[in-house]
Amino acid sequence: EDFHIYVCVALLNRFSEDLKQLHGFEHILTFLLNLPTRKWNENEMEILLSQAFVLRSWSKARHEGLTRIVKSTGKADSLS
Repeated sequence: EDFHIYVCVALLNRFSEDLKQLHGFEHILTFLLNLPTRKWNENEMEILLSQAFVLRSWSKARHEGLTRIVKSTGKADSLS
């Protein structure tokens, strides 16, 4: 379903320092199209997927919690 979004977020987080060093859209896009993952082993993939799972779980729990607040108070402005 939406797990790939969280994998992308985990990848961006993993390479955030590298991305911050790049200047210009073309350099960033080239880096993203050629991520330095060729030498990754199973452990590194497992860490990335675990991070994505945690992000998805956290996001889902947060969304469900906010939905309960809105339903119980009847006010969406209580979220801000």
